[in-house]
Amino acid sequence: MKDIGEPSHARERGWPANFGIKLYSRRTVMRVVKHLFFCDLEKSMHEPWRDLRVGDRIRITHIPPEFLKPNYTFPDETRELYEHLIEHRENLTVHEICDHSLPWVSYEQTMDDGEVVYHALAVDDDSWELVTGR
Repeated sequence: MKDIGEPSHARERGWPANFGIKLYSRRTVMRVVKHLFFCDLEKSMHEPWRDLRVGDRIRITHIPPEFLKPNYTFPDETRELYEHLIEHRENLTVHEICDHSLPWVSYEQTMDDGEVVYHALAVDDDSWELVTGR
C-alpha cells in the first residue's frame, strides 16, 4: 500500500498531522461531505441550522429528506455514517462555521478492527436536534 501522507483537509479540520491515507485500504480516512448548495437563493433565512454556533451540540435524528429522493445518490460511507449516528444517538459539536455560513461537525469513528475513521459533515438541513443539558 502506498502512503500518500496527510490529506489536504486534515490541517483545516485540526486533525492529527501524523496520520496518512493508505491507498487500496478497505477503509480509508475520509471526509464525508454532503452536496452543498451554496448558491441556492430560494432557501429561507429562517432555517434552524442557520442559528447554530460554534460549541453547540447536536444529534442527528434522521437521514436528510433530499437523500431519500428518487435518483439521488450519495456514497455508501455517508449512509453508513448517518445510520451509525442515528442508531447510537451520538452527540456532535459544531466546531466551525465556514465562509459559506455552514456549520460543520466532525466525528471520529472507531471501527471494529480498531482503525479510526474521521468524518466531517456540513449541517444544512433539518436532520438534527439541539442537545441541551449534559
